[in-house]
Amino acid sequence: MKNTQKLSVLFWLFRAKASKDGPIPVYYRITIDGLSKDFSLGYKVLPGNWGTEGKRVCFNDLKRN
Repeated sequence: MKNTQKLSVLFWLFRAKASKDGPIPVYYRITIDGLSKDFSLGYKVLPGNWGTEGKRVCFNDLKRN
């Protein structure tokens, strides 16, 4: 990566892939100079444990996929 490239990382709950029992998979997106790619972290979290402002899990209540 060059010093002049712009990099950003975003974490979010992929609600379209939610399980019937409640947990939702956590995804992240890496963007470099406007080109982005989405990845799964391999963890699921209950929506109530997801901090929307900090984009992070509020409790140690993760379920491994």
